[in-house]
Amino acid sequence: MKTIETERFRLIVHNNLVKEVIAKSGNTLVAEDVQLSTKLALKVRPGAKFYTLVSMEPGASVSAEAKKETFKEEYILHHEALAICSPDEDVAIDNAVFELVHKYKVPFHFFTDRDQAWNWLQNLAARTWKNFETPSFGGVIHDNLLKELYVKDGVEFSVGDMKLSQDMSQKYKPGAKFYTVLFEGVGSSISLDARRAAGHDEYEKHTAAFAVCSKNIDVAIRSNLFEKMYNPRIPFQVFDDRDKALFWLRNLMKES
Repeated sequence: MKTIETERFRLIVHNNLVKEVIAKSGNTLVAEDVQLSTKLALKVRPGAKFYTLVSMEPGASVSAEAKKETFKEEYILHHEALAICSPDEDVAIDNAVFELVHKYKVPFHFFTDRDQAWNWLQNLAARTWKNFETPSFGGVIHDNLLKELYVKDGVEFSVGDMKLSQDMSQKYKPGAKFYTVLFEGVGSSISLDARRAAGHDEYEKHTAAFAVCSKNIDVAIRSNLFEKMYNPRIPFQVFDDRDKALFWLRNLMKES
C-alpha cells in the first residue's frame, strides 16, 4: 500500500489495485487533480487498471470538470470501475443526475457509506479471473490478485517457466502484484535457478507474497533452506495443504 499527499487530495494505492482519492476538507477536486491522481498511481503500479474510490472529507467536493475528465479515453484506459462516496445528500442527488446525463463507460456507483463503496469495488475486482495452460504448468488468477500455479506431474519447474508465468500474469493484469501459491505435482520439482529467481528484485516487483505447497518433505526442507539463505523481502511460507496456503494468502490480502 502506498499513500501520497497532495495539496487538495490524499491518494492511497492498495496492493489489490483499489485506488482511493480522498478530497481534503474544504477543497474542490478539479480536472488537473484527476489527471495527477492517475499519473501518481501509475508510478506506483505502471500499466495498471484501477478500481477507484473517490471520497470526500467534510466540506470537500468534486467539480463538474473533474467528473467530465473521467469520461476521457486516457482515463478509461487505466480504470476498471469508479465509485464516489459522500454522506452529503445534495452531493448524492448531483451525482445521480450527472450519471443519468453522461452515462459512464466503466461501472459506476454513488455511495453514502465508504465501506459499501469499498465492498462494491472489491466484488467487481473479484469477478476477474483467468485460466492459463502451458506444457509445464497450469494456473488460474482469481479472487482479485490471488494466483495459483500447478506444476505438472514429472516436470521440473524452471526459471523459464517462472518468467513465463509472470509474463502471462502481467499481460492479463498489467502492473499488479500477485499473491502467489505454487503447487507441486507428483514427481515434479522446482529448479534451483527458479528458487533463486524468486528472491530477485524483478520477481518481487510483481509479487506481494509467495507460498509453496507440497506434501513432499524434501521439498519443504529445501524451500525452508531457500528462505534462510536468500531471505526474500516478500512474505514467504511453505505449506502441505492447499486450504492453509490460500487462507494465509487471503489474510495477507486483507491486511494490505
